[in-house]
Amino acid sequence: MDAITSILVAVSAFAATNIDDLVVLMFFFAAGKHEKRSVVIGQYLGFLSLVMVSSTAYFLQFLVPSYFLSLLGIFPVAIGFKKTCESKTRC
Repeated sequence: MDAITSILVAVSAFAATNIDDLVVLMFFFAAGKHEKRSVVIGQYLGFLSLVMVSSTAYFLQFLVPSYFLSLLGIFPVAIGFKKTCESKTRC
């Protein structure tokens, strides 16, 4: 792929995965309950945190053996199971 195609694919993928985020931002701005400055700062901080976490995970893949990375899917299941058990009296 040439550079222009790669850029177009990246921009369209970003737009497709962030449409819901744009809708939420429109609701925050339209409601008028929050300061516009707070909404913008929150948006940038949230986006920055996502980029930092994904960048850290990307670089960790070179340090951690692949068989350990395959076990990472257990954590969301375990957390969900724990929360389900905590919310009910009997699991």
